[in-house]
Amino acid sequence: TLRNQTMCLQDGRMFGDNEVWVVDSCTKCSCQNSKTVCSQITCPAVHCASPLFIEGECCPTCNPIGSEDGWSPWSEWTECSVTCGPGTQQRGRSCDVTSNSCEGSSIQTRTCNTGDRKS
Repeated sequence: TLRNQTMCLQDGRMFGDNEVWVVDSCTKCSCQNSKTVCSQITCPAVHCASPLFIEGECCPTCNPIGSEDGWSPWSEWTECSVTCGPGTQQRGRSCDVTSNSCEGSSIQTRTCNTGDRKS
């Protein structure tokens, strides 16, 4: 029996008093004294140049799993430092220090070899 219980009906489903559920990725509902009350989810501000919108999520995010928070994408590698033989190449990235601490290096270096030196 449902004596002394307040319930809400939403899309054919029953919810108990004070129960909270998500209708879609941006709408949250609750049961309050047998009345269904729904509201839009409020997204926090994002502080990055290119926020990501993940399918099924209402709010954009700055840091996908495995990303390096606050860093720009890496630039292209520079030309090899020498025209013949072993040399180095570098690439860089910048940090948005206003909202991120950015861990790691802003420059990467790798070796390159443009061919054997001729005597």
